[in-house]
Amino acid sequence: MHLAAADGVRHLALTHHDPAHDDAYIEEVEKRARDYAGQLGYAVRVCCAYEGLDLAVEPHGSRHIAGTPLPSHSDRDALRGSRILVVDDDPDIRALANLALSQDGHVVIEASSGEEALAAIKASAPDLLLLDLVMPEQGGLEVLKILRSNPATAALPVVVLTGMDDEVTTRVGFELGATDYLTKPFSVPQLAARVRACLTRSTSGAT
Repeated sequence: MHLAAADGVRHLALTHHDPAHDDAYIEEVEKRARDYAGQLGYAVRVCCAYEGLDLAVEPHGSRHIAGTPLPSHSDRDALRGSRILVVDDDPDIRALANLALSQDGHVVIEASSGEEALAAIKASAPDLLLLDLVMPEQGGLEVLKILRSNPATAALPVVVLTGMDDEVTTRVGFELGATDYLTKPFSVPQLAARVRACLTRSTSGAT
């Protein structure tokens, strides 16, 4: 807080990485931070950052170091149009994912089963797969194993969807080659941010 105020920071975003903390806990952290800033006489706006939060960062007396690249502002635009295959037997989850990803400029294809997903991938491989691990008949783990055994899809980014209490299945998913995971229920900003991160890593690795 002292460093932020001393440097003229007007908006301070606190970060946390414990999914066990609920909204009430986060609100209490924000309140205590604001109260502390007020006691110190600092005019600093304080909030707790969440996955998918967009903040506009303005230059504040910073200088560009010669020989270093200027930051790009078109990274998100470069990802627009990516083809995302959403695989889940729950139509509500597919609808939410479709909304989140379409709003972010992606082309969304849906599949309601593992068999349908593999057929869609064989016909035209997507840029990223959003895969539910627990589905009837051919589940996500089996689909992931098949994809990783095929050289054509071995490097396909796969974000797996899991339940909050399904740690064992999540661990197995990573062992089989999942790129990242997202727990249900998720929000639109969370999903959009996680997919952007995976696409960015995939694009950077390919260059």
